[in-house]
Amino acid sequence: MILIINGVVFLIRPYLFLPLLILSGCTVNSIENTFLIARDKLTTQNINVNEEFLKNKQSFAILQINSDDQFTAELDYVNISGEIWVSSSGHVFTINNGKITKTKGFDYDFITNFNDNFLDLQGNNQGFIRFTNPDSNYLEMFSTYSRVENTSIKNKIKDSHKYFLIEEVFSVPAIKWKGKNYYWINTNNKVIKSEQHINPFGDKLYITIKK
Repeated sequence: MILIINGVVFLIRPYLFLPLLILSGCTVNSIENTFLIARDKLTTQNINVNEEFLKNKQSFAILQINSDDQFTAELDYVNISGEIWVSSSGHVFTINNGKITKTKGFDYDFITNFNDNFLDLQGNNQGFIRFTNPDSNYLEMFSTYSRVENTSIKNKIKDSHKYFLIEEVFSVPAIKWKGKNYYWINTNNKVIKSEQHINPFGDKLYITIKK
């Protein structure tokens, strides 16, 4: 759902309006708090991958949204847009040089028009992002990329000394959305792990390429 105030476009969670239609005496905050409490009680299921399993996979990744259970994805095909991955939970997403550029099957799918070769970028960079459910039309997006040596973040990967870390600081002024994405890159300049925001509501997708 789109809300426009003084010419500014805002994305609104559709479910926030559901209690107003079917419940009385319940506030949105109480419903959200109940959901958060219930989710916190769940045990995160981690996936263990052995070498025998990887032998039968062309390209394989482990995904996680926020602190939910991990799930898997396989590389379906590659085209001019990038790598198209399909997950075991039905999510489809496109990765270009490690950056998510298109999603399908998520709560708030999007497509970006951006220079994603961040290894060659310096300073401020401008592109566009468009959410498709609901449709936000094209919104300006600004990003800066830099190599960082933040030990606490970099050490989220085993043998962190073998990789370098790229930090992306982004903003979408029209919906007042900003944040930071992180990309771990190996000596072959390939992104093998990333943490990326996937909507303005705080959800992150963690991707670890295993093969």
